[in-house]
Amino acid sequence: MNRVLIVVAVVLLQGCVIGRQTRPTRAESQSTPPRPSDERTASELFAPGPPPPEAEVAPPKPSEDAEWVPGSWHWDGVRYVWQPGRWQRRQPSWAR
Repeated sequence: MNRVLIVVAVVLLQGCVIGRQTRPTRAESQSTPPRPSDERTASELFAPGPPPPEAEVAPPKPSEDAEWVPGSWHWDGVRYVWQPGRWQRRQPSWAR
């Protein structure tokens, strides 16, 4: 039983020594990363503008103090997503 444990321990320890990674040299760690191309166009650097607004028909007004807020496109980090319009209670600070 002791021989089996010793053999297992030796095998496991060899894996630790053989699999050891070396640290990068000072020259390797201080190399400058590649610079991005200065010839990129604005369309490559920024997201495209949103699509045109979608046509919406407002449902009937739910109350006299409701105001229709039209839908709009919102960027979710990957693409534009349409947020449909909605009725919202009029706020005192809103212009008429």
